[in-house]
Amino acid sequence: AYLAGWILPSMAGPDTEKTPGNLNRQDPILGYALKNDLHIHKRKTYMNEEIFDVHYTIDSHGRRMHQDIPIENSPTVLFFGCSFTFGTGLEDHETLPWQFQESTGQRIQAINFGNPGYGAHQMLAILENHLEREVVSGKKPIAAVYTCISGHVKRAAGQAFWDPLSLIHI
Repeated sequence: AYLAGWILPSMAGPDTEKTPGNLNRQDPILGYALKNDLHIHKRKTYMNEEIFDVHYTIDSHGRRMHQDIPIENSPTVLFFGCSFTFGTGLEDHETLPWQFQESTGQRIQAINFGNPGYGAHQMLAILENHLEREVVSGKKPIAAVYTCISGHVKRAAGQAFWDPLSLIHI
């Protein structure tokens, strides 16, 4: 009984609160995608200790908010990937794409196509289906950055249980 009181609480996962509850919508091409025009408050705790308490802003294209450089044909870098690119647990201005743009002195536009759970297959689907075109309209893409983790291999192989595209590969 003594060990159960010590071990069981440490086996519990973190508690997460999101307002509104769900970031994503079903998408016929990507499996799921971020909803448009959202402001989300997300708080995560573990054993009553706060891990993070942040706000996410999702723009009208379903992308994590970025600073727009209002210069026609501005050089632009597209960022793709999972929660690391999206910036889970970070405020909008703390994400990798935002910080990249800041580091260029606002001379290069950075657009965040990251979404928690995404893999290389979503990046490929975005590019093959030209889903980035509306977002980059009036900009000049010069590069794309894909941040990855080893788990992306399984995601691309259709072995991610949360990814509706995985069901196609079975």
